[in-house]
Amino acid sequence: MVRCNVRQYRDRYFRVERCAHCQSLQTERINNLPEYYANYPIRNQKIDYFLRAWYGMLLKGLVQAGLQREHTILDYGCNQGLFLVFLRERGYGLCTGYDPYVTFYKDPATLQRQYDWVISMDTIEHDEDPLQFLHCLNKLKKPEGRLCITTPRSEGIDLRRSEGILHRLHVPYHTNVLSEKALVRIGPEEGLEPMFYKEPTYMDSWMPGTSMAFYRVAPGMLGKRN
Repeated sequence: MVRCNVRQYRDRYFRVERCAHCQSLQTERINNLPEYYANYPIRNQKIDYFLRAWYGMLLKGLVQAGLQREHTILDYGCNQGLFLVFLRERGYGLCTGYDPYVTFYKDPATLQRQYDWVISMDTIEHDEDPLQFLHCLNKLKKPEGRLCITTPRSEGIDLRRSEGILHRLHVPYHTNVLSEKALVRIGPEEGLEPMFYKEPTYMDSWMPGTSMAFYRVAPGMLGKRN
């Protein structure tokens, strides 16, 4: 049983189970999940020094994986669009965002186009069906485009010492915390193969995201891993 890390619900506990095969974590399903998202704290997030530092590390990894300023970019699950602001400040003007829970960014027309890059930061772990979520992202990517996912990793999480990593577990919001093994395994089901992988350079703390995995469509081709 793991305690919620959001102040409003800090006295509530949720059951978290680990898959014996892939080591991913799954939080128990609850019927009133919309209640928890009604006043989700991250909706009030502002771009500041620390967030810019994280975005800078992310952008560095994207550039290493091939991102160029003339590429079209979709930030799926963009929240208030802060990463889009950061990208535009640095000359990446062909970027747009989509978030079904933010009025300004929930235009369905955004999902009728394809992009050179589809970026999804700390979103897949909120979805109850990671494979279907990956399928959705894959359709938004051009055939030779690339997909970037940042998500917490289940490896190294000791549920017996959950109090020290409540932000990483983030129950009940994180319904599925995947292992690297699981994420790499479900990729090929969508014709995706790992091509670039980057570990964080900081300790597991308040910072959003804990790993990056980049995918591209390349059937039969082994992606390079750094």
